[in-house]
Amino acid sequence: MEKQFSKYWGFSLLVLPAFNSIYFLLNHTSGRVYNLATVFDQMIPFVKYFALPYIVWYPFVMITLLWLMKRQPRLYVTTLISCLMGLVLSYSFFIVAQTTTPRPPLDAHDLFTEIVLYIYHADKPYNSFPSIHVLISFVLFRACSRLNIQAPIFTASVRGLAVIIILSTLFIKQHTLLDVAGGIVFGAFLFWLVDMVSLKIGQTYPIDG
Repeated sequence: MEKQFSKYWGFSLLVLPAFNSIYFLLNHTSGRVYNLATVFDQMIPFVKYFALPYIVWYPFVMITLLWLMKRQPRLYVTTLISCLMGLVLSYSFFIVAQTTTPRPPLDAHDLFTEIVLYIYHADKPYNSFPSIHVLISFVLFRACSRLNIQAPIFTASVRGLAVIIILSTLFIKQHTLLDVAGGIVFGAFLFWLVDMVSLKIGQTYPIDG
């Protein structure tokens, strides 16, 4: 069972980016769009430098999953399934109750502003709740909380970067506070749910090794 499963680990890692590509098919207005911005969101300043951790999210997710795949197979499976379920849940919201996030006008031409403008161009201001950046980052945060003893440096790096990425969604005005809260709540719930199920299944069908 373990050897058979291990053959597919590399391929399974490609499932997440492939499934995430569906996001762009939904990233357009399809009718009524809700604005979840509050007065508290207006108090958060725009900080262009957070554009860098925001775009680092993509390699961050893949590198973290790759490390888990090599070192902690069971935790990798739990994390990957949690992420995939998070995408399904997010897409459901995008289809049923699409939201938007107000963006500030930008006219500067320095490097970081250009990165923000590129993000705005590539990702239209729809599909905000819940934030996929936040949801998946928090799933990785929870997963790596299991590795304090085995890999303290890796754990601290992943968790620290996850927090910075979550903050970046607010500071470059990609998401509102409610989007972030939704991502954290759903990420925490899905990881807990999948973890409980995987523990029960793992007692019968071990995959570590």
